[in-house]
Amino acid sequence: MLQSLLPYSPDKLRVLRLSNEATFGQISEILSNFDWSQLNQLEALTFDSIRSDELSKYLSTIHPLLKHLWRLSLSTTENNKLIETLLLDHIFIPTDQSLTDCFITGVNFDMTRLIGRLPNKNLRELTITLSTINDLIILFNYLPQLQILKCTIEKTVLDTNNISKIQALNNLTMLTLTIKEAITLDIFQQILTPHINLKKLSLQARFVDKAQSKVEIGGLALEKIFRNFYQLTELHFYFVHKQTPNNNSISNELYLFSFTSHFWTNRSVKVSTDVTNAHERHIYTLPFHFDTFELTGSFSNFTLTKASCHDFINVHHLIISSQMNINRYEYPSVFLIFKIFSKLKTISSMENQWLSNEIKFYFETNNWTQEKLPSSLKTSACKYIRNNQKGTHQYYQTLDEIANIDQTNFADNSKRVRQLTIFNMTEQQSILVIYFFPWIDTLTLHFDSKTWQTLPDEWLFNLLIKMDSLFSLTIYYPVDVKQKNISDSLINTLTSLKKHFFLRNNDGIVNLWF
Repeated sequence: MLQSLLPYSPDKLRVLRLSNEATFGQISEILSNFDWSQLNQLEALTFDSIRSDELSKYLSTIHPLLKHLWRLSLSTTENNKLIETLLLDHIFIPTDQSLTDCFITGVNFDMTRLIGRLPNKNLRELTITLSTINDLIILFNYLPQLQILKCTIEKTVLDTNNISKIQALNNLTMLTLTIKEAITLDIFQQILTPHINLKKLSLQARFVDKAQSKVEIGGLALEKIFRNFYQLTELHFYFVHKQTPNNNSISNELYLFSFTSHFWTNRSVKVSTDVTNAHERHIYTLPFHFDTFELTGSFSNFTLTKASCHDFINVHHLIISSQMNINRYEYPSVFLIFKIFSKLKTISSMENQWLSNEIKFYFETNNWTQEKLPSSLKTSACKYIRNNQKGTHQYYQTLDEIANIDQTNFADNSKRVRQLTIFNMTEQQSILVIYFFPWIDTLTLHFDSKTWQTLPDEWLFNLLIKMDSLFSLTIYYPVDVKQKNISDSLINTLTSLKKHFFLRNNDGIVNLWF
């Protein structure tokens, strides 16, 4: 396996990516059984879904060996203090490492650990999630040479004494900032304005009124902020203004008039807006820059005013707001949504009252599959996934519909599929998987309680023995029923097949990689 990973001389390897997502145990295997001193020219390294024990081993024994490493990217599903501390101590605290670009997802950082430390003058580009506004201020003060920052902030906790201590980052030219919790406009402005050399801005935030304020946040207020950046060449934003019932709300037409000054027209910044029944005004630039959009108000109003699909070509995930006005007269407008958002991958909603029989039929006949959601969510919640006909990852409720179509044409078109997810798995489905997808390498199966209890013992053996290309298997089984001894069954089967494998079985999920 290690030889296949490195088919040529290790000292020629410049970029390496290791993943635990579909290959549980891969990172641990490579960290433990490979001589990393051979990778003396490695420049870029990525870890997908790394565990805390793996990260600890990497940072303590391997990271110091990589003298030419300038780019490190990692994601984790273990958002804990150990991972946070490891990264702060080994990545952010200045060393003799050549690391300049760092991309971290899955960890919420508390940066107070860095107070009093020497600034890190190495890092130039950073992707990070911070716990509070206070942590952002610390980060500004600690990374004086930062040029590109992509940052998500979970909470707007702020010590007002710190706001005046923001260090201006004169080298910062690109900023992508997402603030999840509501913030006042003046605090938002104080965060941005010190960095006067910004050229590209992508901003997402929720604004809340100051006490007694009855004024909408419009083009004039936003213009006062962005005028500070004389070199600004690219501006994208998606703002939500949470208003009080006492706000003097104006029509969309009059509101958008505030974005017709020379500042906006000279930069060709086009702005659109929607208002919900919950006193929320959504304000965003067009073409819409971000991959997720929340549909509010009513279907018909939206489709009447947003006719251009080019404006929403970047949107891959559509959220149907629970505040959406929906009645039977709205249903024809729903179908126009699929034309406006032509590149959608998912549609989700916490309420399913908008799903008429006609819309469900559209989903069923246009390569949309309903995802199986965790039982912790409301029963009315729903999510649909769109199968790209040219995509290598396909999703199905069942494979029964395939058995009823032109199987010859399907067989020719489906040979590109390498990853497969089935949400309602049965013994019959396992037979169809072997028949229609013998060449796939990654398989994910979801079982309900009734099916799980009635499965024969040999179904898994037959599947594994006949699917020669399969190297990753994930099984979701119900935790509320008596657990079958699936681990023993898998171990016995794979041992008999003389396969080298990694196995994890807990919390109703079996992960297998071999």
